[in-house]
Amino acid sequence: GMVSVLTRSVFSCYDLLELQDGAFLGGGTTYKPFEVKGTALYANKIVIGRMAMIGTRAIIKSGVTVMAGAAVAGYSLPTKDVQSDEVWVANKAHKRKAGVPGARQEIDWLLRWEVGALVAMLVAMLGAAVLTWAAGVFFSTHSLDFSI
Repeated sequence: GMVSVLTRSVFSCYDLLELQDGAFLGGGTTYKPFEVKGTALYANKIVIGRMAMIGTRAIIKSGVTVMAGAAVAGYSLPTKDVQSDEVWVANKAHKRKAGVPGARQEIDWLLRWEVGALVAMLVAMLGAAVLTWAAGVFFSTHSLDFSI
């Protein structure tokens, strides 16, 4: 199968990281399969399920499983397993509403469109910084007239 990994992701101990088909790993993500409790060091496997998405600069801790189709937003830190019907934002899980497609289906829909593909790629690779820069460039070269 295929796994999408953007640049600058930090992996330690590949044997403790399972990436299933279609997983999407955002840039700058960190995977920490080790944790210290007292004076002991523990190693637990991290699993990123089929078609799951991990956002830019998220940190995935030891023993966490991101189930198939689940999503972890950028800059988030899941502290327990992320279920298929959840989107993890910051340090809290949010249930998807009934009828709302999984994160990967939403991205696949965007990728069907040329403009959507460009925006999705830029956001995934460089995050909000690119959008802020692009907006600055656009508004510095285009004037908007709000006069009545």
